[in-house]
Amino acid sequence: MSPPSVYEEKEDGAVEHLEDGHHELDFDEDNGKALRPKTIMALIALTLTFGSQLGVGSNMTPSILSEIAAEFDATSVQGWISSGWLMSTCVAFVISGRLSDIFGRGAIITFSNVLAMGGFAMCAWAPTFPVLIGGIVLLGAAGGLAQTATAAACEIVPNKYRPLAIAFLEMGIAPTGYLAGSTFSHMIIAHTTYKWVFRLGLILCGVGLVLCLLFYRPPAPLPEDGKTRAQQFASLDFIGMALFSGGLSVFLMGVIWAGGTYPGNNIHVYLPIVIGLVTLLLFCAWEWRMGDDGLVPPHLFKGKTRSFTLPIVCHFVAGTVFFSMIALWPIQSALWYTDSLVGVGLLGLPAGCAVFAGGCLIGPFIPKLGPTNRQMLFWMTVMVTAVACMAALTSHTKVGAIACQVIANLPFHIIVNLSFLSVQFSQHGKDIGIATGLSGASRSLGGTVAVSIYLTIFGARVPTKVPAGIAAAVADDGLSSETVASLIGLLMDSNTTAAAALPGMTTTILASAVEGMNQGYAQCFKAVYLATLGFGIPGIIAAYFVEDVSEHFTDHVRMDLNRSRPQAIDDTKV
Repeated sequence: MSPPSVYEEKEDGAVEHLEDGHHELDFDEDNGKALRPKTIMALIALTLTFGSQLGVGSNMTPSILSEIAAEFDATSVQGWISSGWLMSTCVAFVISGRLSDIFGRGAIITFSNVLAMGGFAMCAWAPTFPVLIGGIVLLGAAGGLAQTATAAACEIVPNKYRPLAIAFLEMGIAPTGYLAGSTFSHMIIAHTTYKWVFRLGLILCGVGLVLCLLFYRPPAPLPEDGKTRAQQFASLDFIGMALFSGGLSVFLMGVIWAGGTYPGNNIHVYLPIVIGLVTLLLFCAWEWRMGDDGLVPPHLFKGKTRSFTLPIVCHFVAGTVFFSMIALWPIQSALWYTDSLVGVGLLGLPAGCAVFAGGCLIGPFIPKLGPTNRQMLFWMTVMVTAVACMAALTSHTKVGAIACQVIANLPFHIIVNLSFLSVQFSQHGKDIGIATGLSGASRSLGGTVAVSIYLTIFGARVPTKVPAGIAAAVADDGLSSETVASLIGLLMDSNTTAAAALPGMTTTILASAVEGMNQGYAQCFKAVYLATLGFGIPGIIAAYFVEDVSEHFTDHVRMDLNRSRPQAIDDTKV
């Protein structure tokens, strides 16, 4: 084992090299037996920060994206409300780990709170849709940085309590996120404006900022390789960041435009997609050229396919399912199962309870449930199968739809927990931040790509499948072509009152037309849910080969909050 290396940063910013050897940013020895009060208060502070940003940003806002877009007459590009957040989160998550390794977890988490408050304010008082999307992008960037809390929480507890620490963070998302976020957001817009969703986020984020400043004050990391923090920041791969974010943005622009703004064979669709893909290929080539100085260091992956790469693939697949369900289920609920905004929110509660149960009730017991690789395979199979089964749903299968939602959402945070644990245990301590960041970024990337693709598939089929379903249902009822055309338009606008007043319309004919419309929507949703198998099957295969990390659940603690300075120790421990 190489001897540890310690650097001391002086007041003038210079760095003094104290001891030669391998530099490892570890902070404590194997003495973690119980959680200290200061550690618990720090976890509470991290939880509120984590929950306020991710709950409102990734759950409350996407669940009402149709209503928000309608306020600005921007329904055709409503996908940007969800994809904009996920895209910027993905980019920020990639760099958050490296930034926190340079400036410290505390500084990055504090900055994320400040950035999020700015984003919430922009969205709450946005005069136009582009300004709103600008605020959404800021919120996504803040959310990506805030997910540094996952690494921060895991570092301050014994290894065997890491699943509990992650579950603690997930509890912070529950009220405004997966548990009751959809319900709260729909109650808000039912009684006031959507802007109060963002105002709520602003208030919660402000409280989180104060608590972090008071209770989460970790020791600053020691600079690497004799460099100051400014020198380390200047050496970041800014070109890689630009290629990745630019390529992803342009690619998604083409995908989203294909969902309704332009036909699929229009130059506005295929040109951005081609340019985006080429740019992403350039990003891959650039990262290969940069090596370990790049945005995605190759040494993290070298010889760690089963312990690092495949868990990231599983995390990606989990994101393709979860975030797409958040965007699609409210639409499906409103079309088939309820006609009230509050009802849409309430229909999201069972799925939210399932996510809560998986992450906060089952997740902490991961060390007791057997080999982690078998757990990953089981839950991945359950999730993929349940989502695919939703292709068989109709407007008459409300109970079945809720059951599928519950089963599909239960595994999500368990898979997230297992993925984070695997990638953290696969790396040395100094790489935990960037490894966690890449894993989390894969989830956001999966959600970004999937939401864009799924909404595009759905949006492209609605203009053909739904009118055809209505027309077929009333084809033998003797209505004129003009009446049928009017009927189609009114039903797709949910105006059954005006439809009932059309010439020749009867209660029986109207009921048949509504049933035909629902059958048309069923074909649209079926195409989307079957498309999830394109991600889900590779996810099951990846889960089968993931490595077991059960042996790492020990008493080791990486960072002691009671120490004012870092301490370098055995570089084999994480």
